[in-house]
Amino acid sequence: MNSLTFAATSFAFLSATIACGRTTPTSAVADTQDDELGLRSALPPTTARVRSAMLDFTYELQPESAAAQPDAPAAETEVNTGQDPTKPLTRLDLRLKYQNLPGGNNAVIPTARLDVPVPIGDTGWTLGTRFDLPFVASDVPSPDNTNGDWHVGLGDALFQALAITPPQGRWQFAFGSQLLFPTGSEDQMGTGKWQLAPIAAGVYAIPEISKGSFAALLVKEQFSFAGDDSRRSINDLVIQPILNINLPDLWFLNFAPEMRFDMNDDGKAFIPLSAMVGKMITPKTVLSIEAKVPLVNDYQQYDFELEFRIGFFF
Repeated sequence: MNSLTFAATSFAFLSATIACGRTTPTSAVADTQDDELGLRSALPPTTARVRSAMLDFTYELQPESAAAQPDAPAAETEVNTGQDPTKPLTRLDLRLKYQNLPGGNNAVIPTARLDVPVPIGDTGWTLGTRFDLPFVASDVPSPDNTNGDWHVGLGDALFQALAITPPQGRWQFAFGSQLLFPTGSEDQMGTGKWQLAPIAAGVYAIPEISKGSFAALLVKEQFSFAGDDSRRSINDLVIQPILNINLPDLWFLNFAPEMRFDMNDDGKAFIPLSAMVGKMITPKTVLSIEAKVPLVNDYQQYDFELEFRIGFFF
């Protein structure tokens, strides 16, 4: 006990002794402790009043550290925003893409995307399946649109299947393929080719930034193997680095430029800059907007692209 506490306690004892014949202190702390120990009724009145005053004063002198502290904040929880290719969700996305194309033409592409992950027995592996059905509104001239008017039709559908490994520390991997169907209603709405695109992806978690943040690399080789002989054959190497950062209040940033190299034309490159911002507006609904502009456009794809998305998780 330091000198201040000793002096204060002595002063309280003296004051209580003098006042004991005139007043009866009311102390919730003393009452409670006396009742619990069965001492209140056993002590003489004067001694009880002195003891009560001392307990009151001692309680007031307790350091703040002894008082009840507020509960610690809940631990940060990981939120799956649907960007990680190795953590697929059962979901339905409605996407609306605008493209400003070379030559001053334009395309508007609404797409319905359905993802259904399927566990592979008790192995810890998952089969991630995906189906895209795009529609196209475009003024691109073609043999089916010689005047360059706005035409609307179906684009090339896509099916994807990925075998996803269990997590291995911070790493997780996926292997599989995409199959693209030549379902375009008119030449300017699709490639006219059946295509395969074998895929390999690796994802590395970065919890130091925030839970759910990650870096990834996805590589695929997209090539045509059948279809309209009059249409251009396709052999594209696609490399896509991904950085996803989860932010407070269920916001996130995603950078995933899809770099494309035409292996039928000496590897001419299309390398865009892309940035997405999104938010989980409910635990099962995500909104996002993504903008892309080319940095290298030797293999022309678009001059500008903007995509809106609303996704529903099940």
